[in-house]
Amino acid sequence: MKKNLIIILAIVGANICFANDSSNVSELTQIENQIDSLKNEIESIKTNSYNKEIINEYKHLNSLFEWGFGILLGLFGLVFPLIIYIIQIKPSLETIKETKKLIKKLDDDFEKSFENHLKRNRDHLIDKAIDNLLKKNTPLISNSLSLLESYENGGFTELQVVKLLKLIKTNIDDNTKHFIAKILTFQEDINIEDYFREIIIKNPKEEICTWGAIYFATYNKTQYIDLIAQIVINGYSITSMVSSLCSISKDFAIIFLNNALLVDQLDENELINYVNYGFKDFIEKTSKQDAESTLLWKKYQILKSKNPAKDNL
Repeated sequence: MKKNLIIILAIVGANICFANDSSNVSELTQIENQIDSLKNEIESIKTNSYNKEIINEYKHLNSLFEWGFGILLGLFGLVFPLIIYIIQIKPSLETIKETKKLIKKLDDDFEKSFENHLKRNRDHLIDKAIDNLLKKNTPLISNSLSLLESYENGGFTELQVVKLLKLIKTNIDDNTKHFIAKILTFQEDINIEDYFREIIIKNPKEEICTWGAIYFATYNKTQYIDLIAQIVINGYSITSMVSSLCSISKDFAIIFLNNALLVDQLDENELINYVNYGFKDFIEKTSKQDAESTLLWKKYQILKSKNPAKDNL
């Protein structure tokens, strides 16, 4: 009996131990599973964290790459062309500029040299022509006059003017004298001015004085209006004079017809005839208002009122 009891107790104890062992095993398994789950979560967290680090690092690297690429583009877009410009293009442009300057200088020098050559040649021919006239080299006079006429617009040197004035004062024929007086009107010169002033004062009836009037009108020498008036007062046609002055300067012609000396001393019949037959041309070249505001017109109105029969205008 006792033996059986011991056996029963042993069996019960074994069962209890087995039950306890089974329970412990189950708990261990559960704990292990939880540990594994925690490990997985930890690994997942580590993985996510690692991925984030990788992504951030990638973004950082990408940012650095973009910044570096931008700098590289800047180098290619600005610095490198500047370097190329400094090394190659700028020297070439400077060389081109220097070449252009040199070419221009050569052109200017050549043009100046050519002009000087032409001027020297021209002056030589004029000097020779004047000498032929002074020496009265008859066979060459005609050609000399033609040559002077061809150069009249270009002007003469001061020495040539002096020689021409010396020539015109000599005993030469009237045609040559008129020719020289005419070519002298193409150049403003104090010596020419003095010559025409003196000759009109000395003898206003001399035909060559008309060239003095043309000279004074050409260079607007209004201070000599009285001298021009003397030419007309002493017999030169007022119609011809006004026409010549108008062809040069209408304003000068108006001033002339406003000259008190002319209006006071001009022959009354000539004044009336001019207004009746020549004034229309003056009106056409200027204006009716300008013409009828002149002293000469006003003098005509006074004369007309005294003798209406002479009014043909």
